[in-house]
Amino acid sequence: MVADTLARDRATWKERLLWLGLSYLLFYLIYSFTGWYAGRLEHVDSFMFRLEQQMPFIPCMVIPYMSSGVFFAYVFCICSYKDELHLLARRLNFVTLVSGIFFMLFPLQFSLARPQVDNECFRFLFRFLELYDTPYNQAPSLHISYACIFWSVIARKVRGGWKIGMAAWLWLMGLSTLFIYQHHLIDVITALILVYVTFLLFPGGKKRNTN
Repeated sequence: MVADTLARDRATWKERLLWLGLSYLLFYLIYSFTGWYAGRLEHVDSFMFRLEQQMPFIPCMVIPYMSSGVFFAYVFCICSYKDELHLLARRLNFVTLVSGIFFMLFPLQFSLARPQVDNECFRFLFRFLELYDTPYNQAPSLHISYACIFWSVIARKVRGGWKIGMAAWLWLMGLSTLFIYQHHLIDVITALILVYVTFLLFPGGKKRNTN
């Protein structure tokens, strides 16, 4: 009986890929449209704390920053059960929608000039980033919000050294938003507030003894 229930509750790969595709499509449409919208405005404000003027620029941090897309796909793949999958999709899509509303109502842009990058590999990654990203869509930072939601899945599904390594990497991903001059502190703060509200609205599902 228990085995039959677990089998029915299992998420198929088709369901995982479907929710991954729908969630990414929602992100892409909202992020692209709000970036296009802000770019057409005559003036877009910027908000920066004074201490941020001393923030160092660390080119190598572009690597953890760019890894967000990998984690986006990975967490859907490790959701073994339907309730885990649906919870992940609800959290991600809620954050995407609310962030998009803020991007429209309170558009902001990054205000620090990014220094020249000498390393050829890093320069290529920054060119790729500039090709698909804009200086808009700042607060709340989707990178920060997504990293927190990624961890909510990884903390439950991954064990041992891999869990520690991924936790460290997600910290780097969050810090990278500041150190590659992509986001301001206000973007990080508002993202953490949004994630807190999201977890209150969509609390964690039931725990199981098996994956």
